[in-house]
Amino acid sequence: ILVETPGKEPRPCIDYRKLNEITLTKFYPIPNIEQRVETVAAAKYISLIDLTKGYWQIPLSSSAQKKAAFATMF
Repeated sequence: ILVETPGKEPRPCIDYRKLNEITLTKFYPIPNIEQRVETVAAAKYISLIDLTKGYWQIPLSSSAQKKAAFATMF
């Protein structure tokens, strides 16, 4: 369905609850902050990346595309 927000373009909202139920969760350890600080302190260059819109730019594998695809009449 399309959700309308005042002052913004309508955006599609998809119910992925069933897909989430069968998705395997991967857990990763939290990095050691002291090691990270040491690494950054020794770096020659430091950069910053703004990933505000990164969510929309993550490529999906062919099999994931089939599971996440949707169609509208627009």
